[in-house]
Amino acid sequence: MRRMAAWVVVVVVVTAGCGSLAGDSGETADSATVTPVPVETPRPTPAPETVAPGLATDRVVDYTALAENHGRVINSTAHTYRRNVTRRYANGTVWRAYSTVIERNGSALRYRYNWTTATDDATGQVIDRWSAGGRTFVARTDGNRTTYAVENATADGGPVLGTRSGYASSLPQFLQRLNVTVAGTESRNGQRLYRLETPEPKTLPPSRNVTFVGYVTPDGVFTEYRLSYEVVRRDTSIGVTVEATFEGINSTTVSRPAWVDDIPEDDRPG
Repeated sequence: MRRMAAWVVVVVVVTAGCGSLAGDSGETADSATVTPVPVETPRPTPAPETVAPGLATDRVVDYTALAENHGRVINSTAHTYRRNVTRRYANGTVWRAYSTVIERNGSALRYRYNWTTATDDATGQVIDRWSAGGRTFVARTDGNRTTYAVENATADGGPVLGTRSGYASSLPQFLQRLNVTVAGTESRNGQRLYRLETPEPKTLPPSRNVTFVGYVTPDGVFTEYRLSYEVVRRDTSIGVTVEATFEGINSTTVSRPAWVDDIPEDDRPG
């Protein structure tokens, strides 16, 4: 930051016949002294002390740093990620529901996705994907029919959670757009958590009444968050709730699905 000049020269010009700003000393413009007047240089505002990456005690100071730190920690450690999305009509009836569970530990990964819709035919789909031993096994259920597949892919090298390509890709975007602040702290199971929230509902077209609440550890990792908003589809108001949790950090074990036993022996991992 550029510093302002330390001194400002003030020249008082006294016009004949007019009152003098110099008082009654009788000095004229010819004899008045040009006096340097000290002006205090504004001190730069110190950066707020952070309590977690990108987080101060009262606000988020760097949304990108917070989200990327969260993604870096999660992607490099064992964890369980749960995400539920519910879309409801104004009367409370569920229109559609989506759930995702991801268990990760090293090169082993299990991804489960389930969506249902409350239409007359009650359609839905379940995908269960398990990666281990250098292969990925997939069970896909549509209605009452389940099919199995084996893919030559592993869980390594996946997108970093919290980045634009990860499975929490919207996190840094809505944190900043909602002007999320730090509302206080809570203690859960002996751990200090910082509560982040929107000061008031916001409108982000086409969404309205958007609110957010989340909890962050001193290490800069989200343990959970809840995002809710309303959208209008064909003159029908739909309420949307997104709930996500990050559990079992450093302790998650990837469960082996029972349906793997239905796959031919030669295709199973050793």
